[in-house]
Amino acid sequence: LAHVDIASVWLGLKEERKAVVSYRSALSLVPNLPKALNNLAWILATHPDLEVRNGAEAIKYAERLCELSKHQSPVGLDTLATAYAEAGRFSDAVSTAQKAIGLVSPSANQAKILGMRKRLNLYKEGKPYRDQ
Repeated sequence: LAHVDIASVWLGLKEERKAVVSYRSALSLVPNLPKALNNLAWILATHPDLEVRNGAEAIKYAERLCELSKHQSPVGLDTLATAYAEAGRFSDAVSTAQKAIGLVSPSANQAKILGMRKRLNLYKEGKPYRDQ
């Protein structure tokens, strides 16, 4: 868990490459840490730098995360959709994003839902999502 905490610090400092190393270290010790799986997959799918992005690896981590939640976590499914889009699997990204949005509670943060819908529209246009 210390590796996950260190990765969070790196993210706060905008040092995503170092966060990736810490998340990988955490998962090498405990392969099913949801926070590490989600955050690592998200970085690998959305980072603006091509050298950091890796769609196939992002899918691997996001699929494991979704298996842990039995595909009932909107956050996990949103991450998986983003990973699919990075890998060019836009039809999978669209269907997965739609399922994620369908699982969001009506009382959820509206900004979160809006973000998910914006990403869904990108996938429908054949575009991946990039963090800024």
